[in-house]
Amino acid sequence: MNLEKFNSLIELFFYQAEKQDSKSIFLQWLNPNNNKTFTWEETKLNIFKLSKTIKENIKEGDRCLLVSENRPEWFVSDLAIMLSGGITVPAYTTYTEDDYKYLIDDCEPTIVIVSNNEMLKKLNATINQKNFIKKVITFEKIEGLNDDKYSDFNSIIKNDLQENDKINDKMHAFFILLQQAKSFNALDQLVRHHLAENFNIADICLRIWAHPLNSTDTENLVFGNVSQAVQAWVSNINNAYCGETPTSIDTDGWFVAPAKSVAVLPLKGKAIYGYLALSSEEKGRFYVDMGTDFLQKLGDHISAALSRHVVE
Repeated sequence: MNLEKFNSLIELFFYQAEKQDSKSIFLQWLNPNNNKTFTWEETKLNIFKLSKTIKENIKEGDRCLLVSENRPEWFVSDLAIMLSGGITVPAYTTYTEDDYKYLIDDCEPTIVIVSNNEMLKKLNATINQKNFIKKVITFEKIEGLNDDKYSDFNSIIKNDLQENDKINDKMHAFFILLQQAKSFNALDQLVRHHLAENFNIADICLRIWAHPLNSTDTENLVFGNVSQAVQAWVSNINNAYCGETPTSIDTDGWFVAPAKSVAVLPLKGKAIYGYLALSSEEKGRFYVDMGTDFLQKLGDHISAALSRHVVE
C-alpha cells in the first residue's frame, strides 16, 4: 500500500475500513480488568456518532483536549475530532491539576474529553471556571453529572444514526479530506475513490478546460481537450444536470460502460472551468426534476478544492 496517496489518517482509516471484514476486531483494550473490543464497523460508526456530537459544539479549527490512557475510545475520539474539523490536544494522564490548568489556559479547548472520574477530578475546578469549554465527554459513566454540559461516551454511541446523519457524516468527511489534499493528483484520486466507495457512483468523468497551475499536471487526462460545444452546454447548467446521458453533445469516453442515468456538475470558480459527470447503474438514481441540494453542495466543495490548482 502506497501511503503517499493518503492525505490524512482519516482518509487512511476509511480506506482500510472498506477493505476489512466489518465484523473482525480492530481495537482491543489490553486492560486485564476490561477487555473491551470494537470491530471495524463499530469503530467506524462510533467515529461518526461521536463526530456528530463534537460538530454540534465546535467550529472548524477549535481545539479539543483529550485526557486519557491508551484505550479504544482514545482512537475513536482522535479521529472523530479530526472528522469534525477540530484539532486534538492530547495530554498525559500523569499531569497535576496545575499542569492541566496551564494547558487549558494556553489552548482554550471548546471540548474536553476525559477518561474517568479520577482524571475529571483534576480538571473540574478549571472546567467550571472557563466559559469557552462548551462540552465535557467522559469515557466512563460518572454519577452526579446532571448538567447538559456533560455527556458520556456510551450514551452517545448507543444512539442510532439516521440515514440523513450517515449521509451528512460521509459528506463532512469528504469535505475535510478535500481541504487537506495537497496536490491536484491527490484531489483527483480522492474524488474518484471517495465517490465510488461511499456514494455508490459507478463511474466518474472529470474534465477541466482551465490551465493547470502546475505545468506537470498537464499530463493528467483531466486536462484533455474539451470541445466548445461541451463547454457551452456545461456553462448553461444551473446547479446540476440529472437524467439520461445527454445526446446533444459528444459524450464518448465519459464512462467505461453505458450509464443508466447521469448527473453532471459544473465546476465553478470565477467562471465555469470544467465539469464532473457521475454515472449510475440505476435508471432512477439521477432523474429530471430531482432535488439537487446534495449535488450542488458536492459540486461547490469539489469546485473550490480543484480551483486551487487551476488558472482561471
